[in-house]
Amino acid sequence: MNRSVCLLLIVIAMLAGAVSAAAQTQPQLPKVLWIYREDTKPARGASHERVEHGFAQYWAKNKVQPFLAVQAVSGTATEVMFLSGYDSLASMERDMQTFDKASSGAEFDALERQEADLVSTVRSTVAVLRPDMSYHPERMMSVLPQSRYFNIETFRVRLGHDAEFAAGGKVFQSAFEKMKRDQPYVMYQVVMGAPEGTYLLFSPMKSLKEVDDEFASEGALMQAMGEENMKNMMKGAGDVFLSMESNIYIFNPRMSNVSKEVAAADPKFWNPKPMVVKRAAPKKEAAKSPTEGKNQ
Repeated sequence: MNRSVCLLLIVIAMLAGAVSAAAQTQPQLPKVLWIYREDTKPARGASHERVEHGFAQYWAKNKVQPFLAVQAVSGTATEVMFLSGYDSLASMERDMQTFDKASSGAEFDALERQEADLVSTVRSTVAVLRPDMSYHPERMMSVLPQSRYFNIETFRVRLGHDAEFAAGGKVFQSAFEKMKRDQPYVMYQVVMGAPEGTYLLFSPMKSLKEVDDEFASEGALMQAMGEENMKNMMKGAGDVFLSMESNIYIFNPRMSNVSKEVAAADPKFWNPKPMVVKRAAPKKEAAKSPTEGKNQ
């Protein structure tokens, strides 16, 4: 058994124990995320949205699991991510089989041909929930329907330093508790499709004003963390991390296929009117003059 498989089994075992303890408070929060990334060709965003709107309707009709589509505001600005959530890897496999069964027929082929001219690259990753490294994850599913953005922080931890990363996360959790912060965040550990040591932190936001509020509260956060804790974390950051990156993604309901429960919480946003592709009117034949054709 190779090292990657061992790591996956260890993480899933940890996940099972942590989630069972929290099962009563977060029954709907996905334990597994399937993240499908597409890089849209420049200047093809509007066309891509129309095609993905068609795909969202097609997948809903064919009973695939709900998914959320988000578009990059920062970072790779042409990136679109589709986030599908599951209770387990076995549940993800069943959904993949549903995708496969639906991936045929004239309607699917037409959509696929259109998309081929709009997307340059695709990438698929799988991540598992880390409740122990999340902040009030039980609040996530009640906050999500009214949110419009994700701040997604990507951490790449050096091999052998995961425990230090988790310990640093505890310091932040404690500080946010002292500050009585309402907004939750959830941490997922990538187990397939990215280098080992990759973690994704999802923070939902109702508006970008919350980013302004974060900057304004930095002083309060440092005070809640304690000066010594902050110094130690900054001093050891280079030993723990290979890189850190933070980007904003905006929700796109037209490309999404969310659950009925999510849609019901804000139907006006999550159930937009279907996108109609306007076809060009047929050209009218030029009127012939009374004498046309007589002199031929």
